[in-house]
Amino acid sequence: MRSCGDLRGEQMRPRSSIPWIVCVVSTVCLVAGGCVMFFTPAPSVKAVTPITLLLSGEMNGLIEPCRCSERQLGGISRRAGIIKSIASQPLNVLTLDNGDVVSMMGRQEELKYETAIMAMNRMGYAAMGVGEGDLALGLDYLVSMQEVAQFPFLCANLLRDGKRVFPSHVTRPVKGGPGEPSVSVVGILSPKFDQRVKSLDPRLSVVRPGPDFRALIESLVEGSQLIVALAHMSVAEGTALAKQFPQLDVVVCGHGLDEPLAQPVNAGKALVVNTGTKGRSLVRLDIAGRTETGRPVAKYGVIRLLPELLEATDVATLFSEYVAIVRNEGLLDEMRRFDLPKGGPYAGSYACQYCHETAFDVWKKSAHAKALATLQQLTPRRDHDPECVACHVVGYPHLTGFESLAKTPALAGVGCESCHGPGAEHIKDTRKPYTRSGERECLACHTADQSPHFSYRKHFAKIKH
Repeated sequence: MRSCGDLRGEQMRPRSSIPWIVCVVSTVCLVAGGCVMFFTPAPSVKAVTPITLLLSGEMNGLIEPCRCSERQLGGISRRAGIIKSIASQPLNVLTLDNGDVVSMMGRQEELKYETAIMAMNRMGYAAMGVGEGDLALGLDYLVSMQEVAQFPFLCANLLRDGKRVFPSHVTRPVKGGPGEPSVSVVGILSPKFDQRVKSLDPRLSVVRPGPDFRALIESLVEGSQLIVALAHMSVAEGTALAKQFPQLDVVVCGHGLDEPLAQPVNAGKALVVNTGTKGRSLVRLDIAGRTETGRPVAKYGVIRLLPELLEATDVATLFSEYVAIVRNEGLLDEMRRFDLPKGGPYAGSYACQYCHETAFDVWKKSAHAKALATLQQLTPRRDHDPECVACHVVGYPHLTGFESLAKTPALAGVGCESCHGPGAEHIKDTRKPYTRSGERECLACHTADQSPHFSYRKHFAKIKH
């Protein structure tokens, strides 16, 4: 495990010369490219010491965009740039995450988790909720990572052998602006994940919030200006939670919605918000008052992590270190190999040219043939990253598929068998039928995230054969 290092200064690097724009309006605005769009509520009745909440969650293992397309959102480097910029202002800023840094198990997911935690240390996070995706790494692993994090992992209702594993809450003063308002943050995981959590470890359980949770919340009221719940659950569940426990001021949700809400949901005396998925946005709440009923009054903003945003160079360096470790640990070779699809072993595109000369010439001139080279040209290079390589070669991670450029050069790039399936049996006996490809095969890699403008009809015309 790498050392966390010290929190570095405000080092940024621009992705482009286009500035990011802040738009503040008096009505609900849709989130648009390049803007932070705010919902501004009615004036408050009672002023309070201002607090700015910066909220993230549901990164789902996407710590940086893969760069397959130019306009991909997200990334810890851009997020760090924004957070450091806001934190440099005279504001009382509290930065929180709602969990699901990753969503599956495996060594590469561990490396992502470690990288994200070290990045969040440098961003000054105050607390993080625990998600069921994080638990896929194993509870003991998460407990060990708590020693690396400079902020607590919170979950009031996750038990192992009947005992709570992580702290239920944290209360701390928020510094940086006028006064030092005290904020309490509690963590809670949806009881709907109980069976999934038990499947990971039968000693674990997720209990429903009841009298103990109510007593906890009530104990925090007197010493806190604001009580925030990192509620790892859907907005519907979070809304019900806010109504059940009216002492909550802000309920931060995840799951169910890919994008943050257009405006907060009013429930009980709380504002209910969500963070969206894949780490593409940062939600901002500027709280400076309360209504007659006690509900916080806040300006609400969604910051889209666009390519134009400044990156924090120290966090970008962490990502480069992660890529280097993936390469040095040989994770491309360590990936478990799956059984072959029908059609026998892979043969490589050059084995097809003797009978399909015209089709081979079309392929040879296409970008598909050079797909692996595009990973070599990235900074940092990604041609040893299993997640990237799978869509840039033939047959990975199937048996007899691509292994490395040195071992299987004939399978480098996206080739005939990427679409049509393994061809050795067809080559041996051409009377055997061979798989016809279609849109489904293309969409396996040309996803909405990786190829947002992909059109099968338009793009297949470029390689028609």
